[in-house]
Amino acid sequence: MIKKIKTETIYLLMLFIILTAALKIIFIREPIPGIIRITASLFWLFIIPGYSLMLYWAEKLDFAERLIAGTALALAITGVIGYNLSVLGLHMKYHPIILPITMLAAAGLIIVRKTALQVSLTKTGNK
Repeated sequence: MIKKIKTETIYLLMLFIILTAALKIIFIREPIPGIIRITASLFWLFIIPGYSLMLYWAEKLDFAERLIAGTALALAITGVIGYNLSVLGLHMKYHPIILPITMLAAAGLIIVRKTALQVSLTKTGNK
């Protein structure tokens, strides 16, 4: 799993560069630091948390499928939970900090739980 994540991190960096170039073409008059900030915010809010949440299905889905589905999942989670947090009184300026960290923590817990389950099944001989 770790080797797969390292390989796919390179793919994510390439995607970052491609997305930055595409946004530079779209927003031709915008300076490069602004484009990099936009790309980094898209990655921080949607792509990285979604990718992390979809690592659970790493054996069943390939990288592109997990990236697209994960990004859509992160968009949906951000919209639904962000709305509910706003209704509960949490100011919107905290959402870009709290929501991605929460999704990354949830993904980490899911992966740790899955790994622990696989190790226990391997030790008992069940697969």
